[in-house]
Amino acid sequence: MAEGTLGIVTELTLRPGGNSLSTDVCVPMSELPGIIAAIQAKITAEGIIAPPCTAILGGSNFYLIVVFDPEDAQEQSRVKALNARIFGMALACGGTATGEHAVGLRKNALMEAEHGGALALMRRLNRAVDPKGILNPGKIFDLLGQATAHPGIRHRCFPRSELA
Repeated sequence: MAEGTLGIVTELTLRPGGNSLSTDVCVPMSELPGIIAAIQAKITAEGIIAPPCTAILGGSNFYLIVVFDPEDAQEQSRVKALNARIFGMALACGGTATGEHAVGLRKNALMEAEHGGALALMRRLNRAVDPKGILNPGKIFDLLGQATAHPGIRHRCFPRSELA
């Protein structure tokens, strides 16, 4: 499924009926040209369909929208591997998994690799600020496959009375 207008336009233009996966990583400005060149080389070598990277040079974020056939398991595997490689390259040079679009559900599994032991502190802070677990329950911490920030609370809608 496309992520945003640009993803939809990319799908319709490059591969009607395809799906898209977008990246949003941020690296130190000095690393940006090398990473973009390496990614473009990998895309070419793998035969992956993607328009050129888009970058916000003032913040050294860059985006890549990869279009793939949702029925082709091998192609999906190559796209997932490319996404993991992009993330790994960003981390290796002191970057982050997300430059401006937050972690979200799609990137929460990357937090362990990026933040390591700091996640325990993040969970403690989360419990201190949100002891009832009502702020975005079931997001980020609950989905990491580790001890949850609020055991027993998962994807639940809360009545207004519980929000007070």
